[in-house]
Amino acid sequence: MSVKINGLTGIEFTSNTQQLKFKGDTQNFNLKTVGDDFNIYNNDVTKLWGMSSTGLESKPNVPAFFAKRTDTASFGGNAIFFFNLVEYDNTNSYSGTTGLFTAPISGFYHFTTTLVGTSGGDRTLIQFRVNGGIAGYLQHLQSVYSNQEPANTTSITYYLNNGDTMEIYVLNTVRTNISNVNHFSGHFVG
Repeated sequence: MSVKINGLTGIEFTSNTQQLKFKGDTQNFNLKTVGDDFNIYNNDVTKLWGMSSTGLESKPNVPAFFAKRTDTASFGGNAIFFFNLVEYDNTNSYSGTTGLFTAPISGFYHFTTTLVGTSGGDRTLIQFRVNGGIAGYLQHLQSVYSNQEPANTTSITYYLNNGDTMEIYVLNTVRTNISNVNHFSGHFVG
């Protein structure tokens, strides 16, 4: 059975697969039940959203990334601190080469970073920057002892428009000779 509205959109009921199809000019969306689970698909292929029979929600395409710094070269500061090893990034929005996260859709994002400073009393000065401008700022004191290199973790929730960039900018020395300690992550909130 099909119902057409304005000649563009159709609703189709398929009795043997338990699905409801919404057809548009270029996109098709399917509401399907798989066992007791309810899912929404784009063009019968890409799962966009799901709900299990126990109420667990699945959003496999929500922008999210996690990257680490494995480069052990000296980092003197006054630059974007890039995290060269991208562990995961389901929307290819973070560049381990430039250090920029580019928002694939508009909305609120939550970002977290951990950086290890150098010992000997220097301050670690970290900025979250949106499109090159300061969005958040963190300054913390380092240990005055030469054998202590404290780590600092900070986060920010910020609204980004589609195409806006978020970066971690560091104004002084960060220890990079410990591989995989410094990291940056983010995800879309809504």
